Amino acid sequence: MQEDRIKALAQVSALRFQADQARLAQLQAKEHDLRKNLLDLVQQRNARAASVTKADDPATIAGADVHWHAWVDQRRKTINTELAQLLAQKSDCLARVQRSFGQDQAAQALLKKVQMAQRRSRYES
Repeated sequence: MQEDRIKALAQVSALRFQADQARLAQLQAKEHDLRKNLLDLVQQRNARAASVTKADDPATIAGADVHWHAWVDQRRKTINTELAQLLAQKSDCLARVQRSFGQDQAAQALLKKVQMAQRRSRYES
């Protein structure tokens, strides 16, 4: 009876650990996407700056470059804000993963201990 309860505890703790790991993986994927978006914006801005060598560039004359650069700066600020919020969530999630890992390890060790004790008692009787 005790072994069944401990087995159930071990299964629940393993499932919780897996769920926490999955949540962390989702956050890491979102972080990767945000960082990639930031890098892409910077590369596009640098490429545009390198390609404009003349003052008679139509986008520069029309003022579109100024508006585009302002948009890029605003977008970078927005992405950085999202990234900061995500990193805070990731930190909390990492703490949950660590805690659930410890609980899972403890439950597995307890199950193993109970199973060994039952084997010994069967062997001795």
